[in-house]
Amino acid sequence: MNRRDRFLLGCGPGAGAVLVIAVVWASAVTPGINQSSETISRLAAPGQPHAWILRTGLALCGVLSIAFGVGLLRAQRRGVFRWGVLVGLVVFGVSTAIIGLARDYPVRGGSEMGWEGAVHNLFARVAVYGILAAMAALVPAAAGRRPARVPAVVFSAVALVLVAAAGLFYPGVPPSFRGLVQRLALLIIFAWMAAAAVIARRAADR
Repeated sequence: MNRRDRFLLGCGPGAGAVLVIAVVWASAVTPGINQSSETISRLAAPGQPHAWILRTGLALCGVLSIAFGVGLLRAQRRGVFRWGVLVGLVVFGVSTAIIGLARDYPVRGGSEMGWEGAVHNLFARVAVYGILAAMAALVPAAAGRRPARVPAVVFSAVALVLVAAAGLFYPGVPPSFRGLVQRLALLIIFAWMAAAAVIARRAADR
């Protein structure tokens, strides 16, 4: 595996690291944030003193996710399902960047912010569909690569089930825990990306 491919695969863990740093940083400098009940969108809401931190983090996370999709495509080299992984990660990456650009709601009150809030919420859902598609496509894509078959399939299947369950049950979660559920889902997504990157690198080096 050449240096370019290693860099592209490293963009997966990098995307998670960038967003985690942005969330932690923005949370530390934004007063009155309840990590358990409020989603990370609140950190970038209009009127917040440091909204640029999360907005920048989301944009960078989106770009890195797309690069990671290209890295997985190059690492697998054959099979039709690898294109599904790429498309899913591109959808996730583009949607995540748009989420950072279109803010959700005013800092006071819970109402949506007109068209901008509608765009934000729409692409938040599209991002979930995109990452679920990438996880689902990686299961058959990885099954054809013997050195990485078992760990890649297991990690992808488990992550797929957990993230899908979080999205399915999110509307029924008590409001006081919705922020926590969202953060856990994001951690699962980025753990999957990191595991997929490591497995792909090891398989390519064998």
